[in-house]
Amino acid sequence: MKNRFLLTLLAAILSITYSMAQLSKTVHVSTPGTLSSLLGNDINRVSDLNLKGSINSTYFSIIKSMSVLKNLDLKQVNLPNNTLPSNAFSHKKLEKIVLPNTLEIIE
Repeated sequence: MKNRFLLTLLAAILSITYSMAQLSKTVHVSTPGTLSSLLGNDINRVSDLNLKGSINSTYFSIIKSMSVLKNLDLKQVNLPNNTLPSNAFSHKKLEKIVLPNTLEIIE
């Protein structure tokens, strides 16, 4: 009986911890190179990210480093030359990606 209680308690704690780790965030990038600072301490808690504004290829390395990111919305993002780098999402598992409206080329 005691083991069952401890197991239930552990499951509850893990569930609460996991749900606290997930965060939805919308970030408007007005100055290139500021994504890390705009995300701040939340960078490894964001599971759903909606980016707006202008981004460059360095942003994709930041996106790939976000440990709990599952859903990425780039619909309102402007990319240089309307081009998505070929390695933009390499080695990153995402459940959903919304590509930019202005996207013309995927390298």
